[in-house]
This record gives sequence, C-alpha cells and structure tokens, in this order.
Amino acid sequence: MMPLEIQTPEQADELPFHIDHDSQMIGAVSFRKLQETPRIGYWLGQPHWGQGFMSEAVLAALQWLFRTTGHNRVVSEAMKTNAASLAIMKKLGFRQIGESLCDIAAHSGPVPALQTELMCADFTTGH
Repeated sequence: MMPLEIQTPEQADELPFHIDHDSQMIGAVSFRKLQETPRIGYWLGQPHWGQGFMSEAVLAALQWLFRTTGHNRVVSEAMKTNAASLAIMKKLGFRQIGESLCDIAAHSGPVPALQTELMCADFTTGH
C-alpha cells in the first residue's frame, strides 16, 4: 500500500472538512474542483438537523475559502426539495443561476436541482 500524498490547498482538487460535535463526526463540508471554480457540498446526520450546525460549518468553510485561496466565486447545487439546504445558501448570500438534474445516491435516478453561486464580494460585504 502506498502512503497518502499530503497536498496543500493550492495543490488539492478536493478538500473535505469534518463537522464534529461531542467528539463525534456528525457531518462534513467539502470543496471540489479547487483548481477550477470550487464547488461546495455538505451533509449532516439527521439527528443533528435544525440545530444550526450546518449554517455555522458552511459559514466557516466559506470564510476559510475566500481568506485562504485566490477564489472569487464558489458554486453549489441542491435538490429543489431540500428546503433546509437552500435556506442555508440563501442565508449566506448564494443566488440561483440555473436548474439541473443531479444524481443523488439515495434516489433511484436524477432529481431536479437548483444551481447557485456566491461571489466573494457579496459574501464579504454581507458577513
């Protein structure tokens, strides 16, 4: 087995962050396509929904992205039926830029989704 190569954020194409609570991993926020326009994604274990964990984690991850990298824009996608995820995006300043179909492992096929983006200038003036 080969050792895992450690990459800096400047070298990595994907970077995950764990969300921990009471010494347990309860979710994650990740950036993909760091060498292009970063794409943020996130998940949270159902017992922790509605407690503000995800809003806090996504805010911290975006602060890190815009302060640490040279990126001026981040994109995301969420199922149209995922009101909680869409509310987090809206709260943090994301704006809708399109619609698509996305493949979700928990579903038996593509589902309607909204594509969103957040510009650094909009984020920093609002937060």
